[in-house]
Amino acid sequence: MSSAVPVELYRTIERANACAKAAALEAAPAASFGVRRLSPADFVAELWELWGDGRALVSADERKVLVAALLREFAAEARLSDSPGTVALIARFVSNVGCLLEGQALDETSFTARERGVLALAAQYCERLRGAGLVEPEQAAALLSDAVASGEVPSPCVSVVDAIEAGAGLDRLLRALGCSPKPDAFVLPTLAEGVEPALVMPAGPTALAGLLLDEITEAVSAGETTLLVVSPAPDRLFESLAGPLSAAGVSSALRCSRPFEETLTGCALAAVADIDGPHGVAAATDFAYNRLSGVPGRDAQRLNREIREDRTFEGAAIAEKLRFLSPTFSEFQRIAEACAGAEDIRAAEDALRALDVLAKWVKGADALTFAEKAREAAALAKAQGLLAACVRTGAGGCDIASLLASASVPVQVLAAAEGSATVEFASLDRLDSLVPRSYDEVIVADCSQDAFPAKADRTALDGLTEKLGYARPADEFERERRRFAAAMGAAKARFTLGISQRDEKGEETYPAFLLSEFSDALTQSHPPQSALAGKGADAGYSEFDDAAFGLPVALSRCARRGGEEALVGGIGQSFAALCGKEEVPGVARGCLRQLNLADFLKKAPGPDGPVAVLSASAIESYLSCPYGWFLKNRLRPEAPDEQFGPAEKGGFVHRVLARLYDGLAAEGVARVDEGNLAACEGRLDAVFDECLAEQRRERPGSGRLVARSKSEKVEVERLRGQLHTTLRRLATMAPAYRVHGHEVAVAPEDGIDYAGFRLNGRADRVDVDAEDGRFAIIDYKGSVGSDYAAAMREGDEEVPLPGRIQADVYAQALRRRLTDLHCAGALYLSYSAKRRAGSLVGAADATYDDGGLLGASSRVPLNFEAYLDAVEELAAARLAGLLRGEIAPSPRSSAACRFCPALDCERRLS
Repeated sequence: MSSAVPVELYRTIERANACAKAAALEAAPAASFGVRRLSPADFVAELWELWGDGRALVSADERKVLVAALLREFAAEARLSDSPGTVALIARFVSNVGCLLEGQALDETSFTARERGVLALAAQYCERLRGAGLVEPEQAAALLSDAVASGEVPSPCVSVVDAIEAGAGLDRLLRALGCSPKPDAFVLPTLAEGVEPALVMPAGPTALAGLLLDEITEAVSAGETTLLVVSPAPDRLFESLAGPLSAAGVSSALRCSRPFEETLTGCALAAVADIDGPHGVAAATDFAYNRLSGVPGRDAQRLNREIREDRTFEGAAIAEKLRFLSPTFSEFQRIAEACAGAEDIRAAEDALRALDVLAKWVKGADALTFAEKAREAAALAKAQGLLAACVRTGAGGCDIASLLASASVPVQVLAAAEGSATVEFASLDRLDSLVPRSYDEVIVADCSQDAFPAKADRTALDGLTEKLGYARPADEFERERRRFAAAMGAAKARFTLGISQRDEKGEETYPAFLLSEFSDALTQSHPPQSALAGKGADAGYSEFDDAAFGLPVALSRCARRGGEEALVGGIGQSFAALCGKEEVPGVARGCLRQLNLADFLKKAPGPDGPVAVLSASAIESYLSCPYGWFLKNRLRPEAPDEQFGPAEKGGFVHRVLARLYDGLAAEGVARVDEGNLAACEGRLDAVFDECLAEQRRERPGSGRLVARSKSEKVEVERLRGQLHTTLRRLATMAPAYRVHGHEVAVAPEDGIDYAGFRLNGRADRVDVDAEDGRFAIIDYKGSVGSDYAAAMREGDEEVPLPGRIQADVYAQALRRRLTDLHCAGALYLSYSAKRRAGSLVGAADATYDDGGLLGASSRVPLNFEAYLDAVEELAAARLAGLLRGEIAPSPRSSAACRFCPALDCERRLS
């Protein structure tokens, strides 16, 4: 860099280049070559390249990986947490002041233990930096300032054009060169002459896009060709407006950043990293459906169904399938392994080669648009930068995945149209690079406090920085003023503010502090007697509208406003005027208008025609809540995932107990009692292990019980203990009864009806007292409650309909098969109940010997078969509504709602 060429410093290199271009266009062709226009970072880099000590300036990626590697080693010793947030804080500290402390003697007694840990980590960082042949830019600037002061480095002519955020080292260098980076206090200026202020004020965010479209359309019609819309979420506005603008012949461009973890690359890496974890199936599905996987849609669906239906699929098997289906999985796997903190640098080198392969694949991917290719290329480059930094610095073992999760990726998209007008949608960071009079209209779409916060951006290490004698960064309020002023100055014809009256949560919006300062600037530039030019407003700028956030009345009266009337266009993003309407009947939950529900029920032949078939569980479900029955039994909104839950545990318990008792019966053992209990418990363990070994060989989706995780295996062993407890209780229950059968089938062809429906199902267990000619139904349950009991008291004249009715249904049905026996009980036995008393509930007559397991609420104080008849009569009255298509929500208790999929039901009780 020649010391004879003047240098001007700007906030960003984009602004420096734009100013150079503007100077070249406005001046004589040779005039623009007389000044060097640079950002502070580029200025230091050029000086250091010429006059430095041979070390290279450390990049942001190299700084992050070095700090991350140090934290992994010394976080506990330094009393710091090893997290991406801590990496960012320490990286900012060592970048600004940490390396300026190198070689200084500090009084450690003045620092807290955690501050001493940070300083020790900074010292380690400086040592690693020097060992890698690197130097921090602020440290390089400080060294250059000493060289300028001693005359070793010629002093260029430097002027600071913008307010720049100079660290301690750059501040020293600029002062050595005779200029100060600290500008005077900044006051918001007035709008340039000829620039018209405007206001867009929707009632809420939904109406904003439509109002902006009206504003842009009117501006283009008036001859404006360059418009800038800045917003905290420009991608949302771009997605809403690019289509309508393109249809109108207006091009749209998007410049913003997006979190790395929201890109296809970020999602694919996260999915691959999770495949070996507890959510491996979901991760594999996510990867297969990701367009970077290269897996065809049908194959992705097939894989999704196959691995979700089978719990035996685990990480290695899933990975093997993906490796076969996806042309990119192996590359993503290598990258994920390196990003997870591989100690060997060769893993990072291997990942860099995989990234090159992926970059070529993305470039030729037909499934991606041009904009998507650009975004994914930037995401791959972000991962490449961090991994390459690991290789260059030798910083193995750092968690690159966490650093990527907190990173962002630049996004640039162009939706070209035939017309000459272009609208650029950009994030608020774009304001730092604006130059005066560069757009016909500038729209600041969000002027709320959230967009321009009125709070100091202090970090946990700012106090330490001040203790060390270094100033904090520039005033945040002044920085926001300068950004807002840059937006004002960039407008040539119109400057538009946007602010919604309510935010997305429906809460009142708080305006940015800049709005009141903007109002003051407008008031000062417009004498009280003037009115808004060209709008016919009769109120001046000295009057303010409290309903418009205190802005001048002249501005609020001409504001574009939108409320509920803009809802339809805003949601549909058609933004067209309504041309008509069509009334449709309102949706009523639980009402079938055109379908006859009875037509969709299975039928069996009956003496008077076809009879609808229902299982005992379906009968119980409908009686609990007709709408819940309709959802669970007819619509069946179930995921294909094979579960490890109550249903699977219950099925396993049924199998174990049935096989145990069937085996005992085959050996002539009529029942388990105190005399043979020990031997039967040994037999139980053998049967349990036998059934458990069979589970993985069972067909996926058959209801098998497959334990994968350590905690699930613990649950299986807990189930073993519960069955031992249950067996000991059964040994004392109803000593006169013997097990007659398990899984006793009642098929439609048996012709057994209940409450007007043909019964189909299986009774868990039937016990028979042959001497007294009685039988009882035992239904195994994981847990039981009060709704399982008959709930009758002595003297009750009316029989209530129980909350649970399956055992009653099978008891009544088997009365019609076991005609020489009388029913004595319809009971539910909990195999997980901790207490003996109350582990058996349901309905039983007064003579049933329960062995102390049955509660008083389960005793029926009348003839038991009359009780069963009364329950069937009550059930029939309610079930008649099913044939009429009555499925409105009507839960009998909170238990009916506990597992109902209708989470938003207005009748929900739990």
